[in-house]
Amino acid sequence: MNYVSNSLPLMLNLALVSDELKNALGRVLNDCNTALELKPEYLKVSCRKAQALIALERFEEANVCISEALLLHPDESTLQKLKAEVQPKLPQEESPTSELDKEALLEME
Repeated sequence: MNYVSNSLPLMLNLALVSDELKNALGRVLNDCNTALELKPEYLKVSCRKAQALIALERFEEANVCISEALLLHPDESTLQKLKAEVQPKLPQEESPTSELDKEALLEME
């Protein structure tokens, strides 16, 4: 039991750091959005914004950011790596045939 009570301050500090990190990432996003309003083609800002969105687990927004930047910089390896990182984390859309297959299975029952 002593181990648990000794761990509580550590857990509290970790929670505080996590909260501060999320706040900092929010500020990063605000700064990136402002910079992109001024210069939409700014590659480094797009990469930073995508990285912040990924860290916040906002994968769909990160994907949009990366896709838009790739339109301007199609050969940029950093963007391609970020795209590869975010793709597996995106929700999988059901295909229309899988929905039909479900209906067919339900009718069989």
